[in-house]
Amino acid sequence: CAGLSTASTDCASWLARVHDHRGNCVEMEKVSRQMIDRGLPYYSVLAMALHALGRPEAVIAHTIGQIPDKPRGFARTKRGSELSLAVLRGDFVSARAIADRWSPNEAEKLELPIVYGDAMTKLVIALETGNPNEARRVAGAFAEKVEVLSQPSSLTPLSVPHVPFLLRHARDSGSISAADFDRHRASWIAANATAPRGLLWTFGYAATAGTADDARAALAVAGEYEPLSALAQVASQLPGAVRGRLYLLAGDGPRAVKELETAVSTCSELANPFWFVWAWFDLGQARELIGDSKGACEAYGKVLARWGKAKPRSVTAKGARARAKALGCAP
Repeated sequence: CAGLSTASTDCASWLARVHDHRGNCVEMEKVSRQMIDRGLPYYSVLAMALHALGRPEAVIAHTIGQIPDKPRGFARTKRGSELSLAVLRGDFVSARAIADRWSPNEAEKLELPIVYGDAMTKLVIALETGNPNEARRVAGAFAEKVEVLSQPSSLTPLSVPHVPFLLRHARDSGSISAADFDRHRASWIAANATAPRGLLWTFGYAATAGTADDARAALAVAGEYEPLSALAQVASQLPGAVRGRLYLLAGDGPRAVKELETAVSTCSELANPFWFVWAWFDLGQARELIGDSKGACEAYGKVLARWGKAKPRSVTAKGARARAKALGCAP
């Protein structure tokens, strides 16, 4: 399809996602360069592929710099990529500064995609840097306005996949009741009804699990959303990372390992850096569950390579360092 129709951006986009999902980062780079040669601004996809292939940060930053500043959506993609680079080198101070510079302006304060992106970014930075008060404030502020946010007609299903994740943190911090959380989740599922059912379960239930009891409750309704796996136009490691964490919480090591190994083998670390590094940490714990200490050490090493010297300090890196020490992993 992509080869026959030079004007089909949909075909090229899906082809790039397939290569991403399969971990074929060289082919993903090839497709993105072909699209750029045809005059299409596939620089963000190219940057993801280059990052996955281990190219120097200067090369990746230059590629990100080629993303057009207009229309507004491209500018926000550029901002997101710059923020991700900062996150992946453990510079949470710069990441938060970028997020603050791009906080919704007066005209954007009721636009769901903009407010969602801002809240999600600030929430995960707060969680990762051990700032529960800020996490509570961000999640609560989002929950207060979620019902009045406008959803553009052009918004595709699962463009805002972590709305339930944000609301779960609002619920757990006492900003909203459990009943309100359930109502908001049902509304989110209804708004994304044309998406694959398995992905609605992944982001609506699996992503909101924080305890073993939550995991069991999510698994209890999984049968209503079969099949659970589906290729989606979202960062491809996300579903596997989310489901892997759920299976880990449920104590199912083999299924957790399978999902998490798939997640970390994709090419989209730059698209969703927090979930990617979290997936490595979860994979280390899952491998411990199945008795694979060597593999667990490898996974914890990946976390420490990213966030071992993070500023402010990384909660996940602290956990990975403790587990690596307990296992006697080599430095």
